Amino acid sequence: MKFCNKCGAKLSDNAKFCNKCGTKLIEKEKDKNETKNTKDTSIETNDNIEKLENIEETNTVFEEVSKTEINEDNFKKEIIQTEEIEEVFETPSEISEEPKKKSKKKALFIAVPIILLIIGLGTFLFFSKDDLLYNHYLNSAAEEHSTSEKLYDYNKALKYNYNNTVIDDIYNLLKDDAYFETEINSLSNLQDKDKSNLIIKICLNNADKDCDSKNYDSALKSLTLASKYGYKIKSYPKFDEIQKGLEGANLGSDKLDSKYSFKNNNPSKDPKDIYKYSGDYIIYNSDTDYITPEELSGYNKDSLALIRNEIYARHGYVFNQEPFKSYFNSKSWYQPNPSFKGNDSDLNEYEKANVDLIKKLENK
Repeated sequence: MKFCNKCGAKLSDNAKFCNKCGTKLIEKEKDKNETKNTKDTSIETNDNIEKLENIEETNTVFEEVSKTEINEDNFKKEIIQTEEIEEVFETPSEISEEPKKKSKKKALFIAVPIILLIIGLGTFLFFSKDDLLYNHYLNSAAEEHSTSEKLYDYNKALKYNYNNTVIDDIYNLLKDDAYFETEINSLSNLQDKDKSNLIIKICLNNADKDCDSKNYDSALKSLTLASKYGYKIKSYPKFDEIQKGLEGANLGSDKLDSKYSFKNNNPSKDPKDIYKYSGDYIIYNSDTDYITPEELSGYNKDSLALIRNEIYARHGYVFNQEPFKSYFNSKSWYQPNPSFKGNDSDLNEYEKANVDLIKKLENK
């Protein structure tokens, strides 16, 4: 075993340089050194061993210190990483209040505009619902082809916006319809007053066309229907023309049974047989005006009975007794209505008063 003379490091037997300090080794002859320097070599060797042990101890301490420092650094790093991990994996109870506030603010910032938008949209739909539905049904009516479908849409439109525009559209739709009265009365959302006015308007329009074509019988029939809804026939501008036209059309016609003829020379109506005008009434305005005793003074008892029952016949009362059954069935304006039972409560104020007056005159 060799030792470096300079640093005392242990060396292999064939080493020429010190592996630790790099010093070149000088070989000593064994013969010279063995006898002469045995003691010195032993001492020196012991010293070197002690130095070597000291150096090794120093190195060991240095290594331990280094390791200690490294371990401390690693420990600090581990502590820091552990704290960071703990921060990342904090339990809900350890979450700070600040992030909570930020989350709430963010949620409110998103939710409030949405809520306001929904409220605004709901308010808009609530207040504009009727207009939207009205326009929908009005446009739908314009696209329909059949009268019944158009009337259905017009009736719905009136529910959401009651106005004259829809009523005028109904008039234009039905003015040439033969069943206009029934169809108008079927409109549940049309007020009774406007129903009557609409029917009267169509009746007058039809009467105008009939007068132009000199179809006076049909013209009078239209006016009679109008009077059922409150129109006064006398106020029709062409009423005299209709009367004259009816008289001229019936001149020379055969008289029917004269049982109910006038008995004086100055009656309230033309002094001819009451059967003469197939489309006329005996008292045409008995449902719209109060009849006076003077107007009825020219009629006998049987004629008064016809005048009284004429009031009920306007409503379609079904007669089972003669001569009323045959007489009213011969009139073009008469339309039987089984639902009308002849109750005075179903008559208007003019009709009630006229019935009472006629009954008094009949009893005299």
